Parts: sequence; structure tokens; C-alpha cells
Amino acid sequence: MSIVKSNALFDGSSHSGRGQFPGLSDITGADGSYLKLADGNQISDFWLGHFASLLGHNYPDIKQALQTQLDSGVFDQIGVPLELEHGLANLLRQLTGFNGVRFTTSGSVSTDYAIRIAQTVTGRAIVLKGRGGWHGGNLLSIKGVRYPEGTAVDLYEQPQITSHLAEQIVLFDYNDEQQLADLFHRYGSQIAGMIVEPVVGNCGMYPVSEAFIRTARRLCDHSGALLIADEIVTGFRRYPGLYLQYHFDVKPDIAVIGKAFGGGLPIAALLSDVELMKQAKHAQCFFEGGTYSAHPLCLAGAHAFCRLCLGDLGDPIFQRIHQQLQLTWALIDRHLGKWESYIHIPQSRDRQFPIISIRLVKPTATRVPDRVLDHWDAQLVDAPTRDQQGRQFMLERGVLPWQLLGCISPSHSASQIEELVIGCRDFIECFAMQNLAGTRP
Repeated sequence: MSIVKSNALFDGSSHSGRGQFPGLSDITGADGSYLKLADGNQISDFWLGHFASLLGHNYPDIKQALQTQLDSGVFDQIGVPLELEHGLANLLRQLTGFNGVRFTTSGSVSTDYAIRIAQTVTGRAIVLKGRGGWHGGNLLSIKGVRYPEGTAVDLYEQPQITSHLAEQIVLFDYNDEQQLADLFHRYGSQIAGMIVEPVVGNCGMYPVSEAFIRTARRLCDHSGALLIADEIVTGFRRYPGLYLQYHFDVKPDIAVIGKAFGGGLPIAALLSDVELMKQAKHAQCFFEGGTYSAHPLCLAGAHAFCRLCLGDLGDPIFQRIHQQLQLTWALIDRHLGKWESYIHIPQSRDRQFPIISIRLVKPTATRVPDRVLDHWDAQLVDAPTRDQQGRQFMLERGVLPWQLLGCISPSHSASQIEELVIGCRDFIECFAMQNLAGTRP
């Protein structure tokens, strides 16, 4: 089978993260936790489409829902509210407790609306955002995201035309309650909202502490700011609902969800109290959602996923995720413990989230285990070696990882997870031996 590539496709893909998978443009099928290649081979998938296909590819209930929607004839955008849209909103209300739902096409759109609603309702401008966090490409969250070597850590990513917006974004360090209290003391009456992730994806799935989340909730309540939970990655992954609510028993004022809840389809949603959303609308915070928001096929996939969460299969699915996560950590302890001086696993203390990342620690680095920004600090971490040589090493073993490990799904078998961890161990051993010899793998 011949794969034709186009030079017109900028950077070789429509997402910067996808151009990092050489030789994977010849995928001809996907099923469960496997990707099928044109040469007849298959690879174990721990990337799962940007973590969106939590249940695995080609999941029967999702596939049947899409087929039923196709057969109905209502599979292109209709542009009027559908019964399926109302039904999905009711399912989300049961699963999250929020009585206001608006569907969008992406996490970027949802977080943009969430921030603008907070600013509109409070009449304030400042938004608190965590260093290292990524909340999509909207202009009110692209400060303090990436840290390429030689640049300022609080860089605003588009200063040419929107530098004035950078002043509205005030950065905090995750898990530093005293710093957060100081920021509220300094800016309190100007803070519209604080956007948080329960697990910080762009920092290598760094877990946020319960003390920090509870401090954030208390300070927001005291100052009148809104707490916004970005649950695009965390929502409906470890629990059948919001991670913030299940794991910390804390309810945000606004939440945004996507990825897993869509069953692998491109859909996201903003959740809040309907009265809060009405206040924003009356104040002319226009929240249109986009041409393709609530697309019939996306609604069908998300509806099927949410029915699974509420039905008899819901508990077994998330119990299976928990069991596979426990197995993964047991294998990590068994196979990677010998090399702990060469690696840093952000979740090594809180082992509750089923996406796991490994950082390769430079031999000259001074280790600071709780430091959030290790992931981007070129003085401490060798990300290029991990993300280039490491990924290629794993692909040659028939495994597609994310940052050497990846997303644990109920579709993965015990043998697949063991192959993942052992492959990771062998590459880390190579990395360690080459560093001892003064060379690179």
C-alpha cells in the first residue's frame, strides 16, 4: 500500500504534537488499544488520540450510536436543537450536578468562554492561571505555558498584537498555598476568576494537592472570584464525572469538559449554574458556541459514553481503569526502581490518575521532586531525548507511548501494560548507561 504525502500540509500535520510520530501515517485501522498498520502489523496505543478515546478505539457502544445516527439521515449539521442535545445535557446534569450546559467544539473555545463569563459576571479583569498550564489557544490563557531554553518563564506567546491582555493574566505556582494567598491579598478585588487543572497536563500530569484546591476554593469564595475547573483531560477519566468533585469533594463555579466524555468525537462543553450563565448573557457576553457545536454525530458519541457512565457498565469501566492503574504502578515499582536517580515521575506520590509521564533527569541536575516546571526546565530534564529517541525506541517495539508511558485504558491488557513498562525500562537503562559513558542514546 502506497502512502501519498503532501508538502502542502504545514509541518506535516494539523497538530504540533502529531508530527512527532515518524512512520505512523500508514495506519489502516484501529480496534481497542491497537492501531493496525498497512504492512499487517499492529502496535499498542497508549496515546489514544490525545487521550480522547478513553474506552479504546472502535468501542461497540460508541460505534453503534454513530451507526444509528448515520442511518437516521441526521448526520450532518442541522443547525437546530435536537432531542439528542437535550438528552445529553440532562445526562451531564445527572453526572455533574450542573444545571447549565453549553456544547462547543473544543477545549480552547470552552475555556475562552469560561474566562470571559467570569470577567463579565464579576466586572473584573484579572485571571489567575498556573505556570506551565495549557488551557487552549485562547488569548486569555497563553501566558506562562511553554519554557523553551533561553526565554522568560512568564512569556506571553503572542505579544505582537495583544500585549495588553498579558497584564490581565497573573500567574501562580501550583501547590504553593502561601503564594496564592498573597496573590489574593494583592489583587483580590480585581480577580475575576482562577482557572485550575486538578492534574496539570502540560507539566507532565502533575497532581495538584487537596490543600491547594481547598485553599483556592476558599479564597475565591472570600473574594467573590469564580473558580474555573479545566477538566478537558481529567473529567470522566478516573471517575464518571469531574475529578475535582470526586477526588477533592470541591465543586467549581464553572467547569469545562472534553476528550473522554465525547467518546473520541470532537465535542466539548461548558458547565455552570444556569443563573450564572444568564447573568453573562444579559451583560452581553456573547456565547455562540460555533457552527459545528452540538454536531449530531458528536452528540451521539458523547450520549453513548455518558449512558455507559450512568448504566450498569459504568462502575465496571472505572473499576477496570483503577485496577489497570494499580497494575501499572506495581510494574513501575518492580522494573524502574533501579533507575530512580535517572527519572522523575510526577505522580509518584499521588498514584490516582491514569495518564503517567516520565521525565529523564540530567545527571548534573539538582533534583527538586515537587517542582512543577521540571518538565520544561532544560537544566534539569532531557525532554528531546525522551520525546525523540525514546518514542522511536518504543515504536520499534510495537508500542506507541506518550512521554515514555501514557494513557491507561480499560481496553489495555495486562501483557500490553507490561510490554510498555519493560520497554520504558530498557530505554531508561540505555539512557543511564550512555550518560555514564558521557554520550547519548
